[in-house]
Amino acid sequence: MRMRPLSLAMLSSLGTALFLSADEVHAQGAVWVVDDDPGPGVDFTSLNNASLSAQSGDVLLVKDGLYGGLSIQGKSLTVVAESGETPEISLGTTIGGLQPDQVVVLSGLALVAPNGPDRGLLLEGNEGRVILRDCTVVRSNTVGLLCPEIAMVRNSDAAVFLGCELQAYPEVLGVAFPCDVLDSIALCAENSSVFTYDCTITGGGGLGVLDGSPGVNLQGGLFFASNTVMVGADGKDGVRVSDTDCVDPGDGGDAIRANGAEVFLHSSVLSGGLGGRSADAGCGGPGSDGQDVNSSAGTVTSLSGGARGYQSSALLRSGEAGELTFQGNAGEAGLWLASLSTDPILSTGLSGLIVPALPFDVVFLLPSLPGSGTQTLPIQISLPLGVDSLLIYSQALFRDSINQARVLSSPSVLVVTS
Repeated sequence: MRMRPLSLAMLSSLGTALFLSADEVHAQGAVWVVDDDPGPGVDFTSLNNASLSAQSGDVLLVKDGLYGGLSIQGKSLTVVAESGETPEISLGTTIGGLQPDQVVVLSGLALVAPNGPDRGLLLEGNEGRVILRDCTVVRSNTVGLLCPEIAMVRNSDAAVFLGCELQAYPEVLGVAFPCDVLDSIALCAENSSVFTYDCTITGGGGLGVLDGSPGVNLQGGLFFASNTVMVGADGKDGVRVSDTDCVDPGDGGDAIRANGAEVFLHSSVLSGGLGGRSADAGCGGPGSDGQDVNSSAGTVTSLSGGARGYQSSALLRSGEAGELTFQGNAGEAGLWLASLSTDPILSTGLSGLIVPALPFDVVFLLPSLPGSGTQTLPIQISLPLGVDSLLIYSQALFRDSINQARVLSSPSVLVVTS
């Protein structure tokens, strides 16, 4: 049987909460098209100029291309890739000064750490929320340069990574190379709250630093990871430099180094790096393997329940059909929760982060999951006249078919444009 798409009218007719209110809808911003190739329909060729010119709440729709740096300071802004395209920001991305009611969403972008001591992503001094969906943060494909951490979150209240890849080492022609002098950590967070779902975070290393780097390095704050793979880098092998002298091998990097942080882990895979090998039997070593979690005066709590998958379309035009895909155990029932705003709340009882703001604008009863454990539902949203854009933050809440525990799925954010 062909299922009808979920629509605003259908959701309302099913007796759910009213999905759109006039005040919320009219608060949404304009949509600006960014393309590094000028032409009809293109508003900006520079992504950073678009960011500087945009008003708080606007949407930047970015076409495929190579862009310079991006700076977003003290305003709400959505930067979303055109469907099926992956724009590259090659000179680093900085987001700072967000107030408590401000939100920045980055979706479908490749954030590249440039040559030298710069980062691919810096989030600093944010009381508001930053959400990255389906983004990569990687090192530039260059060898022989300084490589600090590629992503830094400092003094920020809520940074949420959804389906992102953070890779600290550069690759040249498909081969991973170390950096020259500094070790290269994939994600550093200082006095911040960081949440990851469905991510891969891989530490790097340096020729001048024998020990492998951690995948995640924390200094205080809070860190939550669900269905996330975190890997420390391997230590460097020892080297015999003369008949009598050796350079001892390095230790492997920790997957997570807590350093006083509160760490919550849910259904995630952690792997410390391997210690380096001895140069030969006459030299010292081997190096010690890295730890999966080095608590370092922090606390580590494992949350129960397996991960539940959920993915919405990333970008829809008004009236266009999209999809919601749910993954869990066969026969599980669940609720689809959606809001037009976000205020992340960590719920250890639900083993997850509630991303749609309370009270929810939509609560929709989902059909039980089929035998495959995966179900895809169509969705269609038509914007009211005069509304250029809309952000929908959504998530599913499942009841485990075996122990009846309630578990949150991965969250998602959907951008709807006119």
